[in-house]
Amino acid sequence: MDYVQTTFTDAPGPLYPGQIVDSGTSSSRDEVRSYRTETLIYPGRGVVKGTANAQNDQILTPYGVKHPLAGSVLADIVGVAVRLSNSSADANGVATSNRTTQMWPIAELGSKAHIAAEVPTGITIADGDAVYMSVSHASIPVGQFSNAAAAGMIGPIVGAKWVGAAAATTIGRIEL
Repeated sequence: MDYVQTTFTDAPGPLYPGQIVDSGTSSSRDEVRSYRTETLIYPGRGVVKGTANAQNDQILTPYGVKHPLAGSVLADIVGVAVRLSNSSADANGVATSNRTTQMWPIAELGSKAHIAAEVPTGITIADGDAVYMSVSHASIPVGQFSNAAAAGMIGPIVGAKWVGAAAATTIGRIEL
């Protein structure tokens, strides 16, 4: 029976951008925290710091998060937006948040969590590759990740790496 999975690696389940694949080695803190969104964000793509939070008694994060901007720098990166079951899709079929100014889970940098991310067209990922994020790259959507420095990319993101190999236009895994 060719279709029967006999080992974990011969037919792994499908991954979706923003899906937590593995909690990694995180043990001293949670790998995901909820942040207030300031703009539309996309599961599996990076988010950066937004405005300082004036409601720390109600919202426990010190700032909101937003989609990266052309002027975003490494210090601005908070983590990766986690996919929710209630994600809606945009005109291109890409999962998005439902609206801005809502609480959204973010897998934080430094958590060691493994999260699924789209591999851009023309990019081949090798295990252990460095992680770079697009903030204005012409051929890679803003917030998407790559493994090479280029104009409009920031990185390498300290502590982050690609886990396992992945081909272009597939789903890879990033350790945060």
